[in-house]
Amino acid sequence: MAKLSTSDKARRVLTFLQGLSQPKALRALKGAGFAPADLDEGWRLLRALRPVDFEAPPEREAPRTLEQLDAWENHWFPIAKATLAHRFPSIHDELFLNVHQTTGLDVLNSVEVFLERVSGLEQRQDKDAKAARTLLTERGLNRTVIHAARALLDQIQHIPTAPPEPPDTKEALEAREAALWSWYLEWSAIARVKLQDKTALRGLGFLRK
Repeated sequence: MAKLSTSDKARRVLTFLQGLSQPKALRALKGAGFAPADLDEGWRLLRALRPVDFEAPPEREAPRTLEQLDAWENHWFPIAKATLAHRFPSIHDELFLNVHQTTGLDVLNSVEVFLERVSGLEQRQDKDAKAARTLLTERGLNRTVIHAARALLDQIQHIPTAPPEPPDTKEALEAREAALWSWYLEWSAIARVKLQDKTALRGLGFLRK
């Protein structure tokens, strides 16, 4: 078997960590004692393996937050569209002009524009705008839900600055790589034994064709 490069190892660990967002995968590892501290350790070791550039920063630093924002969009966009399309078609067209359900980093822009336009409804004094905003609130798109989306946007767009790292000597990089790979070998081996679902295993980076 060919020797894995540092980047190869980083990509495998990243895939494994992202795959743990699947409930089946996480439940399987929790049954073997996997705790939040272990998950945090994996992300910490991966982030420490710089200057390897293996993912775009928002997805690398907060992948699950991006997934949560995508889920928010997938839930509330259809509800808002269905609520306004026939009752307030002009308001519907204003809110969704050039705004569509998207995936990946495009979700940041679509949700941010949508939130700004909903906020704009609250500032308007015309009857239709007030009635449309009231109806959206009745459907569940209230201020708490809006604030939750804004909080997700803030987490993704304002990633805390990492503390200064020691000079990247060859020995320091090898030590960080060894620590990361040791973490991965332990939990990936346990996952292969505890997890039987093939879809979840593929999500963790196993069973590749």
